[in-house]
Parts: sequence; C-alpha cells; structure tokens
Amino acid sequence: MSSESERIVWYALGGNGLIAGVKFAAAVHSGSSAMYAEAVHSAVDCANQGLLLVGLRAATTAADVAHPYGYGKSVYFWSLVSALGTFWLGAGVTVASSAGELSAPSINLDASWEVFSVLGVSFAIDGYVFSRSLRHLYETKPRGKPFLSHVASFRDPTVLAVLLEDGAACLGVLVAAGGVFAASSTGLHVLDAVSGVLVGVLLGGVGATLAAVNGRYLIGTAVEPETVREIDRLIRSRPSVEALHSVQSMWVGPNAFSYKCEVEFDGTWIAARLYDRYKPRFSDPSEFKVLLSFYAEDVLRTVETEVKNIETAVRAEHPAALFIEIEPDAGTIEDEGFAIDERYFDAEAKKHEGEVLDGFLEAARRQEDYLLKRRGFLDDDDYPAQ
Repeated sequence: MSSESERIVWYALGGNGLIAGVKFAAAVHSGSSAMYAEAVHSAVDCANQGLLLVGLRAATTAADVAHPYGYGKSVYFWSLVSALGTFWLGAGVTVASSAGELSAPSINLDASWEVFSVLGVSFAIDGYVFSRSLRHLYETKPRGKPFLSHVASFRDPTVLAVLLEDGAACLGVLVAAGGVFAASSTGLHVLDAVSGVLVGVLLGGVGATLAAVNGRYLIGTAVEPETVREIDRLIRSRPSVEALHSVQSMWVGPNAFSYKCEVEFDGTWIAARLYDRYKPRFSDPSEFKVLLSFYAEDVLRTVETEVKNIETAVRAEHPAALFIEIEPDAGTIEDEGFAIDERYFDAEAKKHEGEVLDGFLEAARRQEDYLLKRRGFLDDDDYPAQ
C-alpha cells in the first residue's frame, strides 16, 4: 500500500479532528442547524479516517495459509464500513436534526463573526487535504488518460474516500455559510435548517458512492482489458507457447491482482531444449527405457522452468501481478490421447515435426553463437540475434 495514501489519510484525520470540536462549539454558540450539521460532518469524517487507517494496516499483512491471496481486500472492507457510517450515521443524524428544525425553526440564531471564522478555517484545512489527494491522483494518472476516467478506475479507496469526503466538506462549508448568512440577513431561520438538510444529503451521496465502489472490489473486479491483453501478448510471444486459453483475472487489493490461464506448450520446443543433452548419451537402442524415463522427467522440469520464466517476465512488466497461475493444457490432443497415437503419428506429421524441431534447434544455435560473439569467444558474427 502506498505510503502517500497513508499520509493523506493522516492529514485528513488531523484536520477533521482539529475542526470538529470547534464546529460543535460554534454550533452551540450560534444555535445554527447548518453549523451543527457541519460539526457532525467533521466528526463522522474523523471516525471514517480512523477506519481507513485500520484497513491500510490490515492490508499489509502477508499472505498465509488461511488467506493465500493476502489481505489486500481488507482496505475495501474497512472502507465499506466507513462509507456506510457516512451514509447512515453522518447523513442520517444530520438530516434528522435539520428536518426537525424545518417545522420549528430556531429563533435564537446568532450569526456572529466567530461562526464564519470557524467555517473559513474549516474550508482552508479541508481544502488543503483535498488538494493533496487531488495532486496524488494527478501524479498517478497515466499519460494520455482523461483525469475523470482515471478517478473512476482508481483502486485505492482511501485516497478516493479522502478526495470525496474533503471535497464534500468544502462544499458543505459553503452551503452552511450560505444558509447561516441567508437566515440572518432575511430573518427566515428556516433557510438555516434547509442548508443543514442539504449538508446531510451531500453526506449521503458521498457515502453511497464510496459504498458502491468498495462493494464492487469486494465482490471481485477483473483487471482492465488492456492490461490482460498486454499479458496475453507477452505470453503468446514466447516460442514455447502455442496457444492460451481460459484467462481469468481479479484485483485482490489496490496494488495487487491475480492472473490465471491455461497454456498449450509446444512439445517440439521442449524436445529442442533437450535435444543436445540426450543425443550423445542414448545412441544404443537397448537404452530406450532409460531414455524414456529420463526424458519424461526432464520434460516436466523444462515445463516447470518455463512457467517460472513466464511468471518472471509478466511481473517484470506488471509488478502488481502478485499471484500468477499457469496451467499446462494438452491442446488438440483429445480424450487423454497422445501425440504418438496412430491417428496423429503418420508420415506427414513426422515430417512436419522434424522440420519444426530443426527450426527450433537452428534458432537456439544462432542465439548461442550470438551470445558467444558478444562475450568475445567468437570472431565472426555469422549468426545474428533472432
């Protein structure tokens, strides 16, 4: 999890903690329903940011037997709890309190300079935290991607929560200030209650939006199609791979995803990898049983090594691919048959396999000679890189 995300949450928690108490004091002093709504708003934001920090810490727990894909989704769970708190507690208390004022508006509204000073300081603090989260989003935006699209696909719920909560806090301050000013100027104290209701509705909208985002990732969201296509192309480009099937992917945390696929490996490529090891050692036909046993063992080792090489290549391009599962697939051989069965093993098939094998061997030798030339062991670069 990004340390910048945690810093942003701490800034938000500190700012809201600082102004929540002052807002409550101003609400009691002024008798303003809108001011009370803003005090509840800041108090709820404090609790929410505490929950976000719990989620951030839980998400860093290493994978274990009970949770083989790690604890990355913990941050979505605690962010969901936070969002529901915003919706039910923040919006519910605020709307209920302000709605009561609509039927019987307070006649003791004191719109003194202290109230507007508190709102001004609150706007400055929330605006600063909002700008930090906004800057972080701009810094992480891929080049050429529209900003709104980046925000919509951003997977770190803590930064999104701070962005929406502090953005709503800034807007709420303006609504509250407008309500208090309008009520004190016109004598229609119901306008103060109306602005309090609007602050509650604003809180409800933020809570509902964050709940929907976190719920989507908790249920399981596939990796973006362009990323999956890049990984598919990377795997298919390897000479060992004939085909790729049954690709599945899912985000298991803001910065980690799983990728699973079935790969049809080219048996002739495996033969080419083992050809030079086996040819000098098994010229006697009587040793065929030993040949078959050793060859089968080394086929498995070769496939295992290639799977690890594929995983390394994928992670080099996509570090977030922490969990990769590659399952070898038999391809066109059906009903648990074998390539050497009569229905597959005819003269044309033997000729084709021989030509393919020669091609792999030639490519491998050219590559080996090229590397030797680069290291200074050959004088002539007769075989350029393939």
